[in-house]
Amino acid sequence: MFKHLPKLADAAKAIARDCNCDTGCAKCLIQHGCPDGNTALLKQLGLLLLNAIATPDV
Repeated sequence: MFKHLPKLADAAKAIARDCNCDTGCAKCLIQHGCPDGNTALLKQLGLLLLNAIATPDV
């Protein structure tokens, strides 16, 4: 899995970036088993973290 993590992050980033929600939703960002029901989703933070993990732009 770690070998493919940048590719997985690329796919997740595309899903979150192209979603029309403002703050994150079950369609683009979700933490399974979240005790708060994902009420504190932060889409911009998620995209920032995915950018850090994703394949670098060449």
